[in-house]
Formats: sequence, C-alpha cells, structure tokens
Amino acid sequence: MNTAAATPAVAAEPVRLSTAYLPPLRELLDYLATLHGLLVELVEQSRRKLDALRRADPAALDACTAAEAALLRQVFAAAQGRAAVLARLAQALHVPDARALRLSAVADLVPEPLASTVRARCAAVAAQAGELQRKNRVAAEVARSLQEHLRGVFAELAAASREARGYGPEGRPAAGGRRTWMDAVG
Repeated sequence: MNTAAATPAVAAEPVRLSTAYLPPLRELLDYLATLHGLLVELVEQSRRKLDALRRADPAALDACTAAEAALLRQVFAAAQGRAAVLARLAQALHVPDARALRLSAVADLVPEPLASTVRARCAAVAAQAGELQRKNRVAAEVARSLQEHLRGVFAELAAASREARGYGPEGRPAAGGRRTWMDAVG
C-alpha cells in the first residue's frame, strides 16, 4: 500500500509583477517623450546653425548658440529626471543594482504592450540623437574649414607686410618701411 499522498499537478503560474512599477514606468515614458522632443528641437537648431555658418551670419549664430544652450539645459534636467525615475522603477521591479538597469532591460521586464512602447520611445530618442550627432559633425567641419580659411587670409596679410616695396639696381629687394594690411588691400 502506497502511503504517499498524491499531490495534484498544478501548472506553474508565471511570476506576476505588482502594479507598483506602473507609475514610475509612465513617468519614464513621459521623460523619454520629453527628451525626444528636445532632441528634435536641437536637430532643428543645428540645421539653423549650419545655415548661419554657410551665410556667415554672426547674429544668427549668436541666436542659435543661445537657443542651443537653453535646450541643452532642458536636456540635462530631463536626463537627470529620467535617471531618478529609472532608479525608482528599478526598485519597483526589484532590480538589485539600479545603476546597471538599462532601458532595454526595462522593456524585457515589463509586459506587452508596455515593453513595445518602451522600445519604440528608446528607438526614437536614439534616432534623434544620431541625427543630432551627424548635424553637429557637419557644422564642426564647416567651422573648421572656415577657421582654416581665415587663418590663410591672415597669413597672407601678415606675409604682405614683409614683402619688398621694390627692387634696387642690382635686382635685390629695396629697403622700405613695413607695410600694413591696409597697404596690402588698398
């Protein structure tokens, strides 16, 4: 006679998260949307800056610089807020090391459709950040070329002050006073 009691076969139920993660997750999604919007504005500002560089418009460059600085302050504040919310979310998701939690891991930890929303927002932010980097590389190259051109112009002006004003009877440069850049351009 078998004395062991039969245990009913119960299917293992997946571990369910409490809903404590929902408020910080929604706040995180809001921060990601804010960051995306700010990056879109920075990309547009970068386009304006490049146009101002091409036109050599110092007033427009100053305006772009001021607007860009204001947007960067907002990005910094939003990034700090996102980091704080991510720490709270890590706590709600019972992640032992909040500093190691990445947005891709958040998407893996939360159920659908929230996971897809997190991935989509991350992809949108990454795309705008990439576009901003491309625009800034072009603007930096334009600025570098402009600086190189101006150095060349000033080198030519400086060389003009050392040129001889004429030649003596033996074909040697005649002594003369130093020329200034005004002499060189008339």
